[in-house]
Amino acid sequence: LPDSFDNISLEDNTLISTWHDRAVYNVERHNALQTSSINQPAFVNHIMNQALPALQFSGAQWLSFANADFENSSYTIFVVEQRDSTTPNLYFISSEAGGAANFFSGYTSSNAMAFSHASINLNFNLADYNSAQPTVRIHTLISKNNGDMEYYMNGGASPDGSATTAGSISEINEIIIGASLTNIGQYSGYIAEVIMFKRNL
Repeated sequence: LPDSFDNISLEDNTLISTWHDRAVYNVERHNALQTSSINQPAFVNHIMNQALPALQFSGAQWLSFANADFENSSYTIFVVEQRDSTTPNLYFISSEAGGAANFFSGYTSSNAMAFSHASINLNFNLADYNSAQPTVRIHTLISKNNGDMEYYMNGGASPDGSATTAGSISEINEIIIGASLTNIGQYSGYIAEVIMFKRNL
């Protein structure tokens, strides 16, 4: 994670304006940006499992980047995160077009989460949030060109949920980390990794 940021001293609470795209084989990089300091997440050491660094989002921070590559395409997205609130609608990743979210994933309540693609929702029940025992989760979001969508929590041989949608998304203006629609359903917690592929794995 530290290699994804500018050459600055990454002490606790360092504000991050750019999360660099570290894809080795991409000619075009899609860096996630936030120009406003009050909306920049903070770098925190030793927070995930009390060992790994992450970016802290406190309900008013997000990063975004334009990525039309995901239009009319399948995709796979991995997100490693640890929430720190029971507030509903804590979306850790989403895409936006024309003022509406066309995919998103996050916590809808203290004990539930969702993955939505093209208005089709996969909903999951969880154990109630416990601040004394924060949980690191690895989320895998998959959309296929044939319309199938799948969600995996912490890996596994078979999906934790699946559904059929109308297919791929035709318009994506930007992809947002830490919020949905930049100011609705903002995430509160820590995000350590976001990996995106323009295909289903």
